Amino acid sequence: MIKNSTLASTLLMLIYSVNIQCSDDGKSSHIFQRTIAPYDSIIWAASKRDMHTIQRWIDHNPESILHIDKKKETALSWASSIGDEAIVDLILNTAEQQKCTRKLLVHENVNGCTALSRAAYNNNVNIVKTLLHAGRHVRIAKEMLLHADAYNELATDWAIGQGHTEALTVLLDQAEYLKIVPEILFHKNKVETNLLMQGVMAGKCDAVEQILLTAYTHLDDKQFGEFINEKGYKGRTALHCVSRYTQGAVQHEKELYSEDTMVSILKKILKYPGVIVTRRDDSGHTPAYWAAYYNQPKLLEVFEQYLVHNEQQLRIFNRERSEGFKDRQIDDEELNHVSKKRKES
Repeated sequence: MIKNSTLASTLLMLIYSVNIQCSDDGKSSHIFQRTIAPYDSIIWAASKRDMHTIQRWIDHNPESILHIDKKKETALSWASSIGDEAIVDLILNTAEQQKCTRKLLVHENVNGCTALSRAAYNNNVNIVKTLLHAGRHVRIAKEMLLHADAYNELATDWAIGQGHTEALTVLLDQAEYLKIVPEILFHKNKVETNLLMQGVMAGKCDAVEQILLTAYTHLDDKQFGEFINEKGYKGRTALHCVSRYTQGAVQHEKELYSEDTMVSILKKILKYPGVIVTRRDDSGHTPAYWAAYYNQPKLLEVFEQYLVHNEQQLRIFNRERSEGFKDRQIDDEELNHVSKKRKES
């Protein structure tokens, strides 16, 4: 049995090549390479926080940082995901020496995710900062922040989707520095939701406030109005999301939140100018209709107070509120009738 021998170390280095160019200058022979034995690879070592084995790989072959597994993960993406700052630093320092930093930073796994998006997803804030610093060249930094994966998600989307305000703030600060805030804010993922809608659906009041403040600071009045009232999935605005992602709403794709949480978010949104409270979704309903349908009196009270001095919109609000209550009553009666018949049978 071979243990800790030169031969064992040599066997660990057996690889086959996958012809994906990795050089920053496009001329050198760096390629991503896939390991034959995934449980003995530098990627496996990174996933287990095994710094000793990673260092051994790098000492033997610095280009081992370019190895990928069957899901096209690198040691960097694994370390970024699990939050091992020391391993991330080691790999990035090696990448700089090997002149393949850019390709490593923008490398995608099978789902199109980069090391940055994986760090943002797990709220590994220090690693997010480290990766952004490593890609400090403006062109590379923009490429990292605007990179969309298979779900058309940016790193900012992954951060807010998990409710990670800290990581989101770091990414938005970098977007501000690079002057690409509008591109980030108006980007929609595969299900047609922008950053504000995702903040609402994550139930994160502080994140919503951060997004709104960033938008208000960096967009002109027209752009801000378009952003805050933008329609997404099924024609829903951020306000529709407020009404539909509250406890009691019939939703299966996202966790729901208390009415008090959504009241706080609603108040944050309504304090900004240009909000259209009576905008209709694809089903022809306003946010007030859904708040009534799901019996959310606190939300309805906030909507009504906001519209108290706008007679025309207040009439629309009152009509939609009545329709919402009525439709819910009809649906409940029908549901009770069906349930009764099933019991009888």
